[in-house]
Amino acid sequence: MEKKLFLPCHGLFNVENALAAIACAYIFHIPFDSIYNGLLIAKVPGRMEIYTSKNGKTVVITDFAHNKLSFEKIYETVSSEYPDKKIVTVFGCPGGKAQIRRKHLRHTIW
Repeated sequence: MEKKLFLPCHGLFNVENALAAIACAYIFHIPFDSIYNGLLIAKVPGRMEIYTSKNGKTVVITDFAHNKLSFEKIYETVSSEYPDKKIVTVFGCPGGKAQIRRKHLRHTIW
C-alpha cells in the first residue's frame, strides 16, 4: 500500500517520530483519513519553526530543545539541510525547569 502524507514539521527526527506514530496507528486500525488529518495539524509552536529574511540570506530556526539528544538531532538536521550556512546557537533555560534533563548541556559548547 502506498499513500502520500504531509508533515508540517521540519527535521528528519520529526519524520522519524511521525513514522513511528503512523506505524502504531496502523497497528490499531486507525483509518488513513484520521492519520492524514492528524499529521496535518502536528505542528508544535517552538519546535523547528523556520523564519527566513526577505532577502533569503538569513534563516532563523527556533526550537525548544531541552537535552543533549535534542540538540544533536537539531544540529544533524540543520547541518544537512543548510550545509553552507554558519550556525549560531542561542540557548536559554527559562524558569529553572527540568534541570535534570539539561545536565549534559551545562558544559557543552558548539
